[in-house]
Amino acid sequence: MQKDINKIKKQIKKLKNKKILFFCIGNILKGDDGVGEYIYEKLNTNKNVFKLNGGNAPVNYIGKVEKISPDIVIIIDCANSGKDPGDVIFAESSQIYSSPIDTHSGLINEFIKIMDPSPKWYILGIQPLSLSDVEKISNVVKKTADELIKLLNSIGI
Repeated sequence: MQKDINKIKKQIKKLKNKKILFFCIGNILKGDDGVGEYIYEKLNTNKNVFKLNGGNAPVNYIGKVEKISPDIVIIIDCANSGKDPGDVIFAESSQIYSSPIDTHSGLINEFIKIMDPSPKWYILGIQPLSLSDVEKISNVVKKTADELIKLLNSIGI
C-alpha cells in the first residue's frame, strides 16, 4: 500500500497550482462506504483547495461544484477496484467510465458525464472491506484513509 500512496503523491503533486476540489462522497451508514465523509472531516483547505461533502447524493451538488469552478475535481470514495481491502487507486475519469469501480450504482459516472468536459475529473478510491449496514469504517480502510489524509494535508497543493 505504501507504494500506492507514494505513486498517488507524485500524481497529485503534478496538479499543483490548480484550483482543486476534493469531492467526498459516501454513506456513513454503510460501513466502508463512509470513508469519503470520514476523509472530508479531516481535510485542510486553502485558497486553491476546496472540499465538498456530497454524501450519498452527489448529483445534488452540481450547482455547488459549478459555483466553486475548479480546474480539477478529485472524488474521494470507496471504490471496487478488485484490489485488497484498504488498497487505494487514483484514476482519471476515462478509467472510471470504462470500469465498474463505482460503489454507487453508476451515480459517479452519471455525475461526471453531466459535468464534462470541464473540469478534469479523478477518483481517489479505497477498496472497501464491507459495505454492510454498520456505522463504522473497517480498521484496514480507516488506516488507509488516515494515511491519505496525512498525505493530502502535507502536500500543500
